[in-house]
Amino acid sequence: ATGICEGQQMDVDFEHMSQVTIEDYMKMIEKKTSVLLANAMRIGGYIAGANESQQNALYQYGLHIGLAFQIQDDILDIEGDEAKLGKPIGSDERNEKSTYVTFAGIEKSKQEVRRLTDEAIEKLNSLPKHNDFLVELLNYLVYRDN
Repeated sequence: ATGICEGQQMDVDFEHMSQVTIEDYMKMIEKKTSVLLANAMRIGGYIAGANESQQNALYQYGLHIGLAFQIQDDILDIEGDEAKLGKPIGSDERNEKSTYVTFAGIEKSKQEVRRLTDEAIEKLNSLPKHNDFLVELLNYLVYRDN
């Protein structure tokens, strides 16, 4: 109730609230999108025999991916191609939904995606073995056009 479910409830509650802050929005993303990816990364590391420090690095990588992924999704809702996305552009604005772009604007949102991506790659590079797949996955997720 205080994790993923709370993040989903926050998302629903925020749809028509005018008092949502960027901090509220980021907390919602972290609880909803980021924690799923972060825990999947940590569990994968655990299964592969990673030590606690390495598991924490993978968890942080996942958090950064989730945040960047959601911000990119917010950007695509404004600049995306409907045919590629498979959904109408501008639905967040029509539904009065708060997004990262609502708070920061499109350019700062793109900068934040790049910053989070760079930090995620930094977390990966702190691991003893370089993993090209995870770098490719990160770039695919956050720089996608659909």
